[in-house]
Amino acid sequence: MGSFSGNVPHGHGKYLWSNGCMYEGEWKKGKASGRGKLSWPSGATYEGDFKSGKMDGFGTFIGIDGHTYKGSWLSDRKHGFGEKRYANGDVYQGFWKRNLQDGEGRYTWSNGNEYVGEWKSGVISGKGVFVLANGDKYDMSWENGVPKWEREGCAGLSCAVGLLPPVSASAKGVKREREGLCSSVR
Repeated sequence: MGSFSGNVPHGHGKYLWSNGCMYEGEWKKGKASGRGKLSWPSGATYEGDFKSGKMDGFGTFIGIDGHTYKGSWLSDRKHGFGEKRYANGDVYQGFWKRNLQDGEGRYTWSNGNEYVGEWKSGVISGKGVFVLANGDKYDMSWENGVPKWEREGCAGLSCAVGLLPPVSASAKGVKREREGLCSSVR
């Protein structure tokens, strides 16, 4: 349903795949381009910018497990600045590179603890400040997700025991939804 140029969608239209995926929005030469909404049979949705059939520009992904991502995309991946809200109440605000946290970011755990600092390939890595829910602040260095405490009286990880909930910072939800479904959008 929509406009065509030759035998391919061009302009505004809606396409429903036999597997239940649906795209409604702008098309250019047979590929989703411009603003649109992609829905998966699982209930996950992406609404935002598309380029050459891929999520590209600014958009919002809502996963079936309750997590959301609102921010920049490049070629179906989180890339640039964005905010991810996890189903457990944790929130990450910061920079992404190829679907992983990378650069400056702020991760707030649902218990009120917070980390503000550097990330590399989806893992806390580099300099940052860890703030406990009670307001205590610690300047820290991290290496591959492991804190290297820089305050007097702390010996390595012994000070961190019990204070740091695990950081699950992957983007598997979007990848799982995208693989094998709705490939005709491209």
